[in-house]
Amino acid sequence: MKSAAHSYKKLKFNSLFTILLWSILWSSCFSVSEVYAEPAETEKKEAADPVEYKVEEGFIYYFATFTEFPLETFKDSSLMNFCVAADVPDTVFSNISSTLNEKSVGGKKIIVKKCENKDDVKNCHILFLSSKDTEFISKKSDDRKNMNILTAGETKKFAWMGGIIGFLTEEKKSRNAEISPTAHFSTPEARGKKEAADPIEYKVKAGFIYNFAKFTEWIPETFKDSSLMNLCVAADESDAKDPDVVFSDMASTLNEKSVEGKKIIVKKCENKDEIKNCHILFVASTNTEFIQERLDSAKGLNILTVGETENFAKMGGMINFLKENKGINIISQKELLRFEVNEAAAGRAKLKFRSQLLMSAKIFREEVK
Repeated sequence: MKSAAHSYKKLKFNSLFTILLWSILWSSCFSVSEVYAEPAETEKKEAADPVEYKVEEGFIYYFATFTEFPLETFKDSSLMNFCVAADVPDTVFSNISSTLNEKSVGGKKIIVKKCENKDDVKNCHILFLSSKDTEFISKKSDDRKNMNILTAGETKKFAWMGGIIGFLTEEKKSRNAEISPTAHFSTPEARGKKEAADPIEYKVKAGFIYNFAKFTEWIPETFKDSSLMNLCVAADESDAKDPDVVFSDMASTLNEKSVEGKKIIVKKCENKDEIKNCHILFVASTNTEFIQERLDSAKGLNILTVGETENFAKMGGMINFLKENKGINIISQKELLRFEVNEAAAGRAKLKFRSQLLMSAKIFREEVK
């Protein structure tokens, strides 16, 4: 995904948006979603990829959330116009409007509209160009020049053509094409110490965890009269990581952000007795004994547990980051960051995952004993 926002001085992306570009999560859909289509049918997305636009619209919703428009953009309006200009307008429009209509960004209600001619563009705040036709894209791009409009597209070199955000896809050389927006970071073998070679890894994971929290339902009494959501970080030096770096990266990214009106407070969790005060517990470790002690301390409590090592879900953790090496991306050899979910473990803690999270996850199923 590429951004050309620097060429539009009146639009500004805040820091969490930058993290989002790396973590590339959905948002009302997640960043790590898979869509399959027969190669012969890829030109007709409406037939082969029925959920693709639900994934992309989710990203765009979050791009809007973390983009700062100048105050004069909306004047006295309480609406945010999301315009869709597409080669196959009816299918794209119906998919996007069914999910985004009536949602809000910064107190502005989203209204999804078809953009069928250039006169429609001037009323847009967001313009999604669903086309691979460069002439079509250039014309629509010219129509919105000098306007304060966030543009997103899905064709190669969209950003080079003056678009602000362009979706990138990776295709597997197999019977099916896989569209997999993902976060990237270098492999442990190539980097030695994570904090030295991967300065954004835990900022990326913080972005994911922020979205995990958005799509997790706690029982009402969990927060009682509190307006805070405690994100506890339990880290050790396994896998050559520095616990202080893990904590500082998570805190600098998420402190003071809010979920459902609850302000996130990132805390160090240096001993297992502190776990009872957590709402989210991130265990940054590959040490099995260290992990199991923390998971045991969280048992029976309404706490969302997140880990980053093999077998974390099998040990009773709820969400686990996975790293899959699937080849070479457009920049270099990378690992792809994905996640798996253990619904049974969440259920035992009286937590419920919303469909937006589950549709993007690999589902871990516990063995029936």
